[in-house]
Amino acid sequence: MAHVHIPAAASLVQAAVVVAGAGAGVALHPDHDPGRRCAGLGVCRAAPRSTPACSLAPRWPYGLPICARLRQRLAAMVASSLTIWSGQMNPIQRYWVTEAQKLNIDFQHLRAAASDSDVKGGGNEAIVATLLRKNFRTKHIVTNTQIIDSFDKQSDEVDVVVCNEYQPFRPDPHQPLLIAEGVDVAIQVKAGLDKREIERVFTNARTVKQLRRQFVQNDTVAAPLADTEPFIVRVPYFCFAFSTRLTDRKLHDHIIDTAKTVPPDEQPDAIFVLNRCVFLNLRDNTTSLAMRNPSVGWSHTVANDQVLALMLRYIYRLTPTVRRSKHPILFYPLTFSES
Repeated sequence: MAHVHIPAAASLVQAAVVVAGAGAGVALHPDHDPGRRCAGLGVCRAAPRSTPACSLAPRWPYGLPICARLRQRLAAMVASSLTIWSGQMNPIQRYWVTEAQKLNIDFQHLRAAASDSDVKGGGNEAIVATLLRKNFRTKHIVTNTQIIDSFDKQSDEVDVVVCNEYQPFRPDPHQPLLIAEGVDVAIQVKAGLDKREIERVFTNARTVKQLRRQFVQNDTVAAPLADTEPFIVRVPYFCFAFSTRLTDRKLHDHIIDTAKTVPPDEQPDAIFVLNRCVFLNLRDNTTSLAMRNPSVGWSHTVANDQVLALMLRYIYRLTPTVRRSKHPILFYPLTFSES
């Protein structure tokens, strides 16, 4: 069988479809009659010719039905191909494959531990927050909070916030208000993503991105100059969605249409859809989110089960190293009312 490059993030069923199509060069048969060739992989003999058709398993991706015999053969092909491919990975690739797998397993365990009532009562935010706490041990993670700046502006409620060392007074997990200078990234969590939820994400993001973080002379920031406005002066903002019923193209179209109504610097910076894809707001393609291709605006990347790893990596990528000459709490004057 010719070697087929399969992203390590691809699930077994997705990889099987890729291998079937590329290895055999024939489209899967729509009905899988017992005496006919299944995807060019040989005659399916799972049932005698007298039966109407071989027993079909639940449909795999792209709506393709797969019979039990074919499913076994595809699984063997996938295992062989992945073994060949993994042997060609360099150490950095193996590192990210391993970390992505660990994140996915942890996330699955967290979801399994959450009951339906937990999820309905805000458990989705708690699941994401717990995953971040496990992977950002030096950070404080706060849920269901609001952010203020020293110019007396306040955001709407944000589901999950990753705080940095400049968040004063050691915030608890449900701190009601946070200062903007002490926030690394704000994350809005969605159980399902559709056109209406995309619009709500943009509306919420705008209240966060309108906040401005202060700096003074002798503060140092290690970051590209193009990051100054979207990620240093303003707070980075992500959306994480557990699922969607829409195609990637439909989601992309809705994001682009909604973005036309909001100034670029007040839009979300990235949208992640679990086990599906990532949308990045490249703006003019000069920031730390820049891609090699000359794209501008919102990009789309199929990421499959590397979505969680990419989200954490982008948190690191958009979080500059800041050394302040005075603590930012001093930008927020403490006033007393006269008795």
